Amino acid sequence: MAAFPNVSVIDVREVLAAISRVLRNVALAVTIVGAIVLASGILILIGSISMTRFQRMYEVAVLKTLGATAALVAAMLAVEYGLIGAAAGVIGSAGALGLAWAVGRFVFALPWEPAVGTLIAGVAGAAVLVAAVGVLASLDVLRRKPLSTLRAE
Repeated sequence: MAAFPNVSVIDVREVLAAISRVLRNVALAVTIVGAIVLASGILILIGSISMTRFQRMYEVAVLKTLGATAALVAAMLAVEYGLIGAAAGVIGSAGALGLAWAVGRFVFALPWEPAVGTLIAGVAGAAVLVAAVGVLASLDVLRRKPLSTLRAE
């Protein structure tokens, strides 16, 4: 140190440990926010399904009267909700793609490549999750006998 008085010694391990702690905390925060958004979305989906419950009961009663089985109606609901989930997944993936590009390009000045596999997995996951929640929230509608529903109209 006496030969080079203007040289400072920096412990790189401490700096890397501090950066690692900050990145872990940011990842934890993003995970928590994502979990809260996912739970909120599921609750909103269940609420919207409940709001259209009486319309669904009538539709299912008519379909059962025309010969559709409960399994066929459940499959139809799964396809309907799956398409809604896929549309939501595409919109969410497009937003995430744009945000990742902007942050990578303008904030970090890094070369950017889209993670196509992750985007496809996100769309498929959204479709499956929305289809499952939609069908599970509609189980009471599927179990009702069509005669009681049609007489109530």
